[in-house]
Amino acid sequence: MQLFKIRAHGETPFQSTRSWLRRPLKKVASLLFARAGNGSKPVGESLRFLPLTELQADLGWAKTVPKVAGALAQFDAVSDEMSEIALSADLRARVQEQIQAWNGEYLGLNRSWIKKSLMGQLRRQN
Repeated sequence: MQLFKIRAHGETPFQSTRSWLRRPLKKVASLLFARAGNGSKPVGESLRFLPLTELQADLGWAKTVPKVAGALAQFDAVSDEMSEIALSADLRARVQEQIQAWNGEYLGLNRSWIKKSLMGQLRRQN
């Protein structure tokens, strides 16, 4: 008998396959998470959850503030790791090409820049 589901991204860690457990589990989760969010946290404490890595050259401007440099280096490493999970190698390469070719113009807060690029690539392939 399985009481708990394997959690998917975006689901609660206390999700149950038994409907009668859902309400008590929500209550327990809300108490636990509320307590975790209360109080002040030391600056940089959450960085211990991320892999230690070197700051990439393109982020060198952050070296003057070590905590910012460390956070950016770790964010960069994790975002690279997540892109490998979420995107195909072809799509990652295409996004990298677009970023390298970017000359600083405003592209807007949307995905149209990569959609246009991908549509052009699809047209060329057909």
